[in-house]
Amino acid sequence: MTFPHVGGQQATTTESVPDGLTLSAFNTDCSDAALDTLAGTLAQYLDIEDVTTGSTVTDAQPDEFLTLHNGVLIDGTLVHSEREQEDIEATASMFKPTDTIFFSGYHDHERLRALSQRVEKRAWQAGAGNLYTVGQQRLSTMDDHWGLYASIAGQGTEVHVYEDESYVPGDTDQFTIHQETDGLAGTWLVAFDGDGNDAAKGLLLVEERDPDQYFGVWTVEPDLVDEVLSQAVGHSDVADPTE
Repeated sequence: MTFPHVGGQQATTTESVPDGLTLSAFNTDCSDAALDTLAGTLAQYLDIEDVTTGSTVTDAQPDEFLTLHNGVLIDGTLVHSEREQEDIEATASMFKPTDTIFFSGYHDHERLRALSQRVEKRAWQAGAGNLYTVGQQRLSTMDDHWGLYASIAGQGTEVHVYEDESYVPGDTDQFTIHQETDGLAGTWLVAFDGDGNDAAKGLLLVEERDPDQYFGVWTVEPDLVDEVLSQAVGHSDVADPTE
């Protein structure tokens, strides 16, 4: 895959991700502090020793975007609290051609939930593979969503829920419950592994650093989905030859 904002350079794969990466911002008035927080969040998700922020650059492109790179790893649209509300809504709802959206201090929980539903729809349509859902939606209070997850499980997708089993309503046998969630505290994760199909993979992973201040990423870039799943829940897209 190539990325139009950076001269059509070829994206690197996760196998060549270095110990340190640079997060560069283009055409943005996002604060340096918010970008530094996002860089730290991404370093944590990708298990990279250091992600540093580069200079904010202005170019001929009209839109704000970020690149996370050493060479180029990935680029994507940037949304943050300093943007006008209508711009944020246009980015999140109309989906200008992009595989990735970075969030830095984003505050619209309902828009994030709409993005999570795009991932869940992929899992429902596939009827196979693994859907992972963690915390921060607040699972224990989202009764209207349990029916959707039951439907996804009924289609044949294995639904992994990271939550205390006592909070899961109804028949818990339809889900795979993981009660060890300490390493995922404060995280909102909805991710689908695509059942081996790169075109079906998708992920929303954000952290609420302050009340209604979310930092993280939504992506359908398969390498990034694989890398985050590997770090967050220990999932590998490579089959175990002993099974």
